[in-house]
Amino acid sequence: LSLEMDDMMANITNSSTATPTATPTVIPLACNPEEKGSTFLLGVILGLLGSIAINTGNNIQSLGMNQLEEKKRKEVEDAGGVFDPSEKIEPSQSRVWVFGTSVFLSGSLLNF
Repeated sequence: LSLEMDDMMANITNSSTATPTATPTVIPLACNPEEKGSTFLLGVILGLLGSIAINTGNNIQSLGMNQLEEKKRKEVEDAGGVFDPSEKIEPSQSRVWVFGTSVFLSGSLLNF
């Protein structure tokens, strides 16, 4: 045991003359200067596309809700009744609304 301790102490004291056997791993903190402009531009483009998709999806959702309300109004009036605008309408019944929601969510993911 003391022989092993002597060897370890010798390694510690002689470590300044020893050559390293492994190279350190360097993790880059930023992109290469040549790549910075292109990644910035990509980020700006994705952000703009995401914002446009969110707004477009929101407008498509509104269109779907308006179509559902108009359809319900027509059904009630054709039956001789009076349409009640406070009556609950299920948006998931409209394919247009579902498509708008998909566009909206895709835009949100782009902005994330």
